[in-house]
Formats: sequence, structure tokens, C-alpha cells
Amino acid sequence: MNDAFARALDLIRTNDHGQALSLLKSIAPVPEERAAEIVFYKGWCLELLGSENGAEAVAYYRQAAMLRGNVETQINSWFRAGWVEQSRREFAAAEGCFAHAAACAVAHRLRNSTYHHARFWQAVCRENIGRYLDARAQYAEVADEASDLRMECRYREIMCSIAVGDFAAALASCDLVDALTPGELNPRENELKALLAKEAALLRRILAAS
Repeated sequence: MNDAFARALDLIRTNDHGQALSLLKSIAPVPEERAAEIVFYKGWCLELLGSENGAEAVAYYRQAAMLRGNVETQINSWFRAGWVEQSRREFAAAEGCFAHAAACAVAHRLRNSTYHHARFWQAVCRENIGRYLDARAQYAEVADEASDLRMECRYREIMCSIAVGDFAAALASCDLVDALTPGELNPRENELKALLAKEAALLRRILAAS
């Protein structure tokens, strides 16, 4: 099994996902902990082979997450399942998967980058299904916890406030962004800051007229 699995990983590294998938499927039953990793990579290969394989990829990821594998495999399986479901615009299903990834990370005290990104994308899914207040609260939390997601979170938080007509809260969040100096930001963050400066000007006009 070890040799076959190692060959499958080599094929994945060379982007030969079809051959890797065939090899992974040929591996005989193994202990549950190793099975989780093998099943995860079956999902990974299917995901990379194209969007038409999304449902099958998700099924493998969910299976891997439910097996008694290592914690990282479990968290990554839930995260990838959420990512694929989101790409299929199955936002409610994706939201649940990202929630599982985050909960698993918390349970095992692994509040790492995957945890923060799971919470961010869970909020994106909540926003897409109209749960604006839940999404807004979660964006604010992630912004305070993860500096690399801070600006994206503030931007989405402001859009949620605007979506529910809470213009005063949106402007308050814009002011938080305005306090950040350009030297602290990367090009994408500076782009978002410029967009939000325009939103802030519009919000001030709206609030002044109300």
C-alpha cells in the first residue's frame, strides 16, 4: 500500500490526476487512519479533474472527514468539501462543511490559517444565502483574529451592513478601514480601501439626507 500511495502522490505532483485516481482506487483496504488520507486524495484528484466531478469529489471529502484519520486530514476534508460545494453554488451545504472544519479545529486547538479561512468562507456562504447579520458578525470576528483576512472581512462586513440598510454601522466600519495606513496594506487591500473610501462618501451623503 505504501508504495502505491507514494506513486499516487508522485502522479499528483506531476498533475496526472487521472492516473493518480486510478491508482488510489486500486489500493486494498487499509486501517481507518490511512484510509482517510487515501479517500481525501481521491476527492482531491476528482476536484482537480474538473467541475463536472464536483458531487463525487464532495462525497469522497465527506467520507474522509468521517473516518478516524488525523485531525489535519479531517479539517482539510471538510474545508475542501465546502470549497467544492461553494463553487457549485450550493451555499447552504458549503456553509455546513466550513462550519464543521472550524469546529474540528477548535476542538483540537488548531486555530490556524485553515481555521480562519474556513470561518471566512462560512461567512461568505451565509451572506450568499441572505443571512446578512450572521455573516456580518462573523466577518467582524475573523477580521479581529486574522490579519491576512482583515481587509476582505471589513469589505464584506460593510456590504452586509448596506444590504440590511444599516448605513451607520457600514460607515463606522469604513472609518476603521480608513484608519489603516497604506504602508500596512498589500495591493489588493489598498484597492479595497480605495473602494471603501468611495462607499464612505456615499454613506455620509445618505446619512446626512436622512
